[in-house]
Amino acid sequence: MKNLGYMEGTDSVVLTTALTEGFETYPLSNGWDNHGKNLSHITTGDNLAAVIGYLHKFTVLFTHQTLEGLLSPLKACGVPLLIIVPKSQHEKAKSIFNVENLNYKFVDPEDLMDEILKLPKE
Repeated sequence: MKNLGYMEGTDSVVLTTALTEGFETYPLSNGWDNHGKNLSHITTGDNLAAVIGYLHKFTVLFTHQTLEGLLSPLKACGVPLLIIVPKSQHEKAKSIFNVENLNYKFVDPEDLMDEILKLPKE
């Protein structure tokens, strides 16, 4: 069974539904919210199908790290990132979040569960 990494604030109904659909849930931290395992420390051993979270959880304002540094393990492990952003804000989000060679997608909150169900469970 694959793990679904999630950042603090992710909708609990989505996480509960993901669990009943065959994913384990795995709390992750952006390094300053202390919610779970630091995102910059993930490995292939974490068996992540994807990481999900709201856009603001992947910004690095007021910290010593870069966005690329925070997300480099996702690139190295080939883990996709589903960034929760209202559809009306997707274009603006592109100007805030742009990381090359990273498999990411902006997802409207209403469409998040559909995107999760497309992920491999094994």
